[in-house]
Amino acid sequence: MWLPIGVASAVLAGGVLWLISRDPATIDRHGSAPVVSLAGVTGGSPVTTAVESPVAPPATTSREAVQRYLDAEAAGQLEDSYAQLSATDRQDIGDSGDWRAASEERPRFDSFEIIEATDTKVVVEAHPRPMVSEIDGVAPMSERVEFTTRAEDGGVRIALAETTYAPTYPSPEPAAGVATQWIAGQQACSAATTAPLEYDGNLLGTLGLAQSLCGARGTPSVVGTGGLEALADPSPVLNAFGEQATEWTRVVDVGGIAGESRVQVILAPYGDRWVVVGGLATIGSATG
Repeated sequence: MWLPIGVASAVLAGGVLWLISRDPATIDRHGSAPVVSLAGVTGGSPVTTAVESPVAPPATTSREAVQRYLDAEAAGQLEDSYAQLSATDRQDIGDSGDWRAASEERPRFDSFEIIEATDTKVVVEAHPRPMVSEIDGVAPMSERVEFTTRAEDGGVRIALAETTYAPTYPSPEPAAGVATQWIAGQQACSAATTAPLEYDGNLLGTLGLAQSLCGARGTPSVVGTGGLEALADPSPVLNAFGEQATEWTRVVDVGGIAGESRVQVILAPYGDRWVVVGGLATIGSATG
């Protein structure tokens, strides 16, 4: 782009209008390019622009805003889910690229149902994708999610930072049956029996427990059940899954195994069932 020679001219650089100043003494009268300086930019400074990405128009109702958001998240259309967020949320999160980068940290719902909607609140019964992971945590069987919405831009957007989640886990009673079935499978040295009962990770607790149970005699029976507090040392579970483990961990004490061993089987919810995440061998009096 050619500029008229003068004391000052304007140029568009990187989306920003810069004032270019010229000292007449710096102009080469023999045809070389003039030396220019960008006002406000020192040597080595990057020239950047702060242009907010436009977002789609808001929904017309709270129900529509939440429906759009959840549908977009499920379909992986993250620019669309980002567009349903309030201006405050978007400012805190960053741009849509930041939103996409953090997508694995958000809940993934296989299905959901809107059960209540007002002008400022939407309540959803959601069923997360089953998950037991030392990296991403444990998903509950279902969650009651309460979204807060607010009027914005002539419509309605979601105040995501104010969203609350109330998880529901499967009934604890079936955990005992899974624990004894797992012990029996280990006694039979049958990976085909035990593998479907375990989570997809390294079992926590006593090293080599599965191998020590292989070939052991006796009929496993439940001695007691409880939560994380039943473990003398819960740190392996807490280190693996975090403080959330206090909400869902089931511990089943199993006796009846030949010798003087008692095994504490540690279980986590996976969808609507329980899976084994570890076991501890404790020495004590023989149990029947």
